[in-house]
Amino acid sequence: QADAMDDAVRSYIRSDYETAYKILAPMVEQGNAAAEAMVAAMYRYGEGVEIDPEKSAQLFRLASLQGDVGAQYNLAQLYLTGFGVEQSIAHALMWLTIALDEMGYEEFVRDSGASVRQPITEFRQNVVSQAGFLDLAMALDMAAQCRKSKYKDCD
Repeated sequence: QADAMDDAVRSYIRSDYETAYKILAPMVEQGNAAAEAMVAAMYRYGEGVEIDPEKSAQLFRLASLQGDVGAQYNLAQLYLTGFGVEQSIAHALMWLTIALDEMGYEEFVRDSGASVRQPITEFRQNVVSQAGFLDLAMALDMAAQCRKSKYKDCD
């Protein structure tokens, strides 16, 4: 699947979305988180497929439940804007908190806080500034429950 994923990424980068989708679709059916996240982005932006907010959110959620940090970040964006899901600052904060936790200390050190972690941290700080106390408390509680259940109870 690694070779197929590489082919899909190359096709996607070339804006050959039809080829990318053909490669990714069977991988999505098999539950491949990276493929789910990539196809979710395609549905989000209408790249080779019709824009479908609900399908985008569904696929980002499936990838998020497998620990895909990028999908968790994107799902948080969808919750913040209400794109394909009911708008919820608490859910946006929950997924951003989980994404940062998922990265762990080792990745933080390797990245020196830049590249991947920095935009997630900045986005989370922006969302926190918009949230009320109850949203913050609810988000932390939901994130703890999600982690405790090993991604089985993340609503």
